[in-house]
Amino acid sequence: MNGYATTKRHSEGFQKGLGFLAACAVGAALIFTSAPNVTVLAEESTAPTIVDGDIASYHVTEGETDTQYINLSLTFSEPVKITDSTALAGEMTFTLGGTAIPAASILSTELSEDEKTLSYNINMGFAAYSGLFVAAANNTVVVAKDDSTPAVFDYKMFMPNGLTTKITAQNFATEETPASVSTEILRPDDCTRGMVHWVLLKNGVPVEPLNSYGANAVSHFHNYLTMTAAEIAASTATALQKALGEAYTVTQDGAMITVTAAQSEPGDVLELHIMSYLNNGTKIVDKAEFLSELAAAEALDSTLYTEDSMTALTEVLKLISSAKDSVYYSQADINEKLAALETAMAGLELIDNGSEEPVDSEESKEPVDSEESKEPVDSEESEEPVDSEESTDLGSTNNTDAEDTDGLDGTQKNDTVATDSDTASTKTGAASGLATGAVLITTALAAMAVAKKRR
Repeated sequence: MNGYATTKRHSEGFQKGLGFLAACAVGAALIFTSAPNVTVLAEESTAPTIVDGDIASYHVTEGETDTQYINLSLTFSEPVKITDSTALAGEMTFTLGGTAIPAASILSTELSEDEKTLSYNINMGFAAYSGLFVAAANNTVVVAKDDSTPAVFDYKMFMPNGLTTKITAQNFATEETPASVSTEILRPDDCTRGMVHWVLLKNGVPVEPLNSYGANAVSHFHNYLTMTAAEIAASTATALQKALGEAYTVTQDGAMITVTAAQSEPGDVLELHIMSYLNNGTKIVDKAEFLSELAAAEALDSTLYTEDSMTALTEVLKLISSAKDSVYYSQADINEKLAALETAMAGLELIDNGSEEPVDSEESKEPVDSEESKEPVDSEESEEPVDSEESTDLGSTNNTDAEDTDGLDGTQKNDTVATDSDTASTKTGAASGLATGAVLITTALAAMAVAKKRR
């Protein structure tokens, strides 16, 4: 999520106090603001600024002692260099929940190979009250690699404690059914102590009212070593119901929380999230592939696909489209919505037209079929002198064919009949000639016999 864009779109929220900055970072929960005492640099020189950040917490148990740690990475807009590594920790001003982190708690610092990302490992030796982490500095030792302009440190976000959520069921509102969402709380073993900030989104935007942290409700994960997902779900459901009032009904079953709207407009979609926790606090959200697939799905011709497969895709589109223009989604959220869309697209089935398909109808019009009845083989067989009666049968078949083609080509019919008549005449003439010859030969033989007898 782009923290700058969020800050611009929701500037009114800042009137609620510093905590409301978190509303600009639901999902990614990373916030950048302009430091009030930053000196405007000369136009020909641009200071490196933080363009992305990742933060996560974990704990390590050794015997009876458990220690919590923070991993922090700050990525700058251009390569930087460290001019004095020994002075680096002393120039940093890190606070968590309003409490300063001593320089001695910064255990290590490392610059990435591309010289753009500065990583810290920090000992968190106290309870992270609100979880709001702030990185600032009167910096002189982290400077631009090219011109030694000091980098600007201005980073705020709510630190994840390890809890995550997964939406297991979602119903968009219809004329008869209100919008609802069921969210499961996932509790890894490495969770740390912290306040958990919850936000209910309707159509991609937080519902009112919001508290000073920019959330709808807060639950407490104090006993982080033994507290179960079901226990945190129970306390969260209570806090959400109190905050949302009669506009929503909140129920809890094990680690599952279900929120149902009392009233909805058709198409409304609800989502319940933990601020900043779903992607461990990363700022940059890449929606390019998601938006491309979404546009392709919306442009499909629904008449080409079966009703069931198209209905499944339409329902997915209703559930995920709110992420198209919203700034309240983390990269993890976008990835999940993209996966759901790809699954629905892969399930599309083309309509099978069967015998009604154009290919079949064209095949029935192939000239091969009509030409077969005109094959010369049939006419040759009719000329066999032995099968004179077969010739008559064939002639009647030809007459039937001629009747079937009435109205198509009368001239062609007449030509066919004329051909049959000529053939019959030829056969009759040949037979008459043979008979006459036989009579003459018989007469001649008889005359020769009589003459011989007279002698």
